[in-house]
Amino acid sequence: MIVEGKVLSFTGGLLGVYYQKQIYFCVPKGIFRSKKLKPCVGDFVKFDPEKKIIMEILPRKNEFQRPLISNLDHAFVVQSLKNPSFSRELLNIFLSFLNGYSVKTSIIFTKTDLVEGEYTSLKEGYENMGYDVYFFSDRNGKGKEEIFKTLHGTIAFLGQTGAGKSSLINALLPNASQRIGEVSKALGRGKHTTTSSVLIPFQDMFLCDTPGFSSVELNCFKEDLAHTYPGYAPYASQCYFHDCLHLSEKGCKIHEALQSGILLKEDYEIYQKLLVSLPYRKDRYTK
Repeated sequence: MIVEGKVLSFTGGLLGVYYQKQIYFCVPKGIFRSKKLKPCVGDFVKFDPEKKIIMEILPRKNEFQRPLISNLDHAFVVQSLKNPSFSRELLNIFLSFLNGYSVKTSIIFTKTDLVEGEYTSLKEGYENMGYDVYFFSDRNGKGKEEIFKTLHGTIAFLGQTGAGKSSLINALLPNASQRIGEVSKALGRGKHTTTSSVLIPFQDMFLCDTPGFSSVELNCFKEDLAHTYPGYAPYASQCYFHDCLHLSEKGCKIHEALQSGILLKEDYEIYQKLLVSLPYRKDRYTK
């Protein structure tokens, strides 16, 4: 009997495949190696639960290389407003990274109880870029219900160390830490110290549990950032030059949006800083 399951982990050469609330430790069919195919965490696969062999890897809608995981449905970038202080640059780096993949992305600002004042402008600014924005306080649980309603499929929480990801997850998913520990043990993962991705089944969703998502580096070209930087894609596609880097090129729509106040100069300064650190495409002048 061949059934469809979801890969939760890759440990000791065995893939933990989830099917009907059970985990089967399987090996991939030998032909995968000759075709240079490799199942990864998050894959939907067809497998034989009796022989414990993965027969087929179903098409992926996205695939992250670091950490290696596929078919992510929703990513939440978690940023604290204090301790550590809010970093617009770090948030924009996370958003730029995720914009390179086909994955819905939302923003959660935590520790709102530690900061005085309203955050309307911050919320409106990122909502105008196309993101859903939420606020959460661990002290009083404010925002928990609104965020919980958005959870579905395979999800991941990303953010800097100390941003409050663990507190947020435990507030949203009761006993999440215990569940993560139980599944990790069942998968032979041991203590929560590995850098490999693991999916934790929780109710009707899968939580991506991996330290690898705590930080991110932009492994792309200048030309990629010109389109994936938050809020830039709608304008970049209208630039006079298809490979416009939004510096001093003729007919740059980003500069027009900056001059009209639609895009913020603060974000553009961060964009310029990031652009300097990235390489050009090798084929930039050969097309």
